[in-house]
Amino acid sequence: GVALQGHEDAVLAARFSLDGNFVLTASRDRTAKAWRTDSGDEVQHYREGHTYLATRAVFYPNGKSLLTAGMDGTLRTWDVETGAERFAIVGAGHTAAVAISPDAKHILGGLAAQDAPGEDATRDNVPRAAIWSAADGKLIFQLAHHKTDITAAAFSADAAHAYTGDTNGRGNLWNVATGEH
Repeated sequence: GVALQGHEDAVLAARFSLDGNFVLTASRDRTAKAWRTDSGDEVQHYREGHTYLATRAVFYPNGKSLLTAGMDGTLRTWDVETGAERFAIVGAGHTAAVAISPDAKHILGGLAAQDAPGEDATRDNVPRAAIWSAADGKLIFQLAHHKTDITAAAFSADAAHAYTGDTNGRGNLWNVATGEH
């Protein structure tokens, strides 16, 4: 085996690139790192941006970009080779649930609920998830029908459907083209 050492705190998530040549890790030290699987060498350190735990890290299908999600309510896309941040999505849910569609067109994740003062935060139809463009981070759809925060996000293999799950154990299927439940 190969040892990968270099985070200053607990590693919270890990994903392999599709070609298996790299593993991406996200850590409590607010960083993500890419490592070579053959040697264990760190090839890139993604350190700017997150102000609190970087809890998820996912490669885009092409392997040239990656997405990190933090407990600070941000999603950040990075250039794998240079380590430069491409764009940030602010206002994502604090659970950092996130997925990239297999066709690399969409990002699915939690959305920080924007309740009006005095409104019940556990009511239906509060947008708790969203679909953004994976190219530039622009919001496409806000997705309601959850009463609590999103803790899971996934796309179908054909990228036509998305799934979100919440802290109450409720799941919803979404049409990615229309945003309909």
